[in-house]
Amino acid sequence: MKKMFYAMVISLAVWGGASAQSMDRELAVLASTRSKLKNIATALEMWAADNEGRYPAQLQLLEGNYLQKIPLRVDGSTDWEYRVEENHFRLSDRWDGFARLGLPSRLTYDSETGLTNTPVSDELAPIHSRVRLKGSWLESRSDTGLSASWERFGTRITARLCGAQTMFESFEQQLARLKQAYPSWGYKVDPSELADRLVQVGTNGWKLEGVFNSTGEPWRRLLLLSKGERVLEISLEEHGPTRQALGHLADLHLLLAQL
Repeated sequence: MKKMFYAMVISLAVWGGASAQSMDRELAVLASTRSKLKNIATALEMWAADNEGRYPAQLQLLEGNYLQKIPLRVDGSTDWEYRVEENHFRLSDRWDGFARLGLPSRLTYDSETGLTNTPVSDELAPIHSRVRLKGSWLESRSDTGLSASWERFGTRITARLCGAQTMFESFEQQLARLKQAYPSWGYKVDPSELADRLVQVGTNGWKLEGVFNSTGEPWRRLLLLSKGERVLEISLEEHGPTRQALGHLADLHLLLAQL
């Protein structure tokens, strides 16, 4: 039985080039590389589960049954640094841009210890510790400074940094890719009043590129915004008996004011 591994990232996405936000490119590539390492590692574990605990000799063997295709490295190639023994593997990618964030230049996923810890300083973190929502929201944030979520009464607002496919993908290319990806994920333009009402309330300088939802996941809406060379994606999930996205306009407005 084929077990195709699909990765869908619902996130806060930021991309930047040579601008006042000089670390946007490095942060975007960091988030993307972390995600890709985790996705490949998951596929490797699935392979091992079907092969008596042994990992494949080459990553390309994962294509078809465990990965749609091998993700691109930072440099645009698929030649990942992959070392495997019978029951242990190490998977890495290297880029000097990571060092500019004060991190090791090589990110590694080890089958025994997991992913390299990459905490970003609060001064550089896109979702820094000062971001707050008013009221009794239960906050959860990663120690990397790249993601955070707030949950209350069956509602969850999630912000997570994702990045460009490679170090060469421009802001325009990333934005176009994201817009094209939604239909492949089963999403369509949300017909509700949320987009118009959010613009009326104010987006604090962010341009609302679109609001999307899915008939298969009617409890989730995705908001895509841009500001300069940044792209922001917010997931609004409502799991309660009633779904009133318009009731969270003030929360979204406050969140955008801090990002």
